[in-house]
Amino acid sequence: MDFVLVAACLFAAVAARADEPVDGRVTDVTLYRGQALVTRTIPVATDFTDGELVVGDLPQQIVDGSLFAEADEGIEVRAVRLRRRAVGIEPREEIRELDDGIDATRDALELVRKRHEVVQKQAAHLDGLDAFVAPTATSDLARGVLDAAALEQITAFTLEQRDALAARQVELGKEQRDLERELNLLQAKRNEVAAGSQQTVNEAVVFLDRQAAAAGSVRLSYLVNACGWQPAYQAVDKVSFCEGARTIRLPGSIGQRRSRHRSRGPIGVPAPI
Repeated sequence: MDFVLVAACLFAAVAARADEPVDGRVTDVTLYRGQALVTRTIPVATDFTDGELVVGDLPQQIVDGSLFAEADEGIEVRAVRLRRRAVGIEPREEIRELDDGIDATRDALELVRKRHEVVQKQAAHLDGLDAFVAPTATSDLARGVLDAAALEQITAFTLEQRDALAARQVELGKEQRDLERELNLLQAKRNEVAAGSQQTVNEAVVFLDRQAAAAGSVRLSYLVNACGWQPAYQAVDKVSFCEGARTIRLPGSIGQRRSRHRSRGPIGVPAPI
């Protein structure tokens, strides 16, 4: 039983190690129109057994189906494929603060809606009062017992209440619009922040068959879109017997827009691809 447990633990450790991504280093870059052919060299240790070699930190603009791998003598590449997986980042304090603000704004909106209902009920109550007063006044007038002062007071009261309710409805409508705009803004900010809390990483899975125990390397090549060459001119003084001699240096960089990976190739310039 103990032997089985130890063997299972060793197998899990080896599997986790085999699936752990390695970056390697960029050793060759060939620039085309809008694309670049990049080659990475990944060392393979002597204790690496047959299985999967995972190369991580590939650029976001990698071309599907462009992966190609070859290895030194003694290592056979059986297959290579591109793997994309989502990587979540721990929620930031900013997201929690935005969630609290969204909840508070929603509560305020619900309170405004309830107050709208109260105002509508008050208006309905005044409608009922008017419906009672008008027939009663007509009947009293016909019988000669109309109380003009009381009727005047009731009329002034209802008009005053309706004027107050109208102002209250306008005030609540403005408050509701402001809260709805604030809620939309908070939700948009949260979506923007949340979008940055999750990203997709590209990895190459290389299936290897080890035929010799010696150390070697694997060369992984792929195409990257949205690449270009940006020259930079620099004039420097150079001591010379010829008066006024100058040297012009022409450095440059091959880069991919919105790429996170940065390395240096054999051409001697930064190649963030």
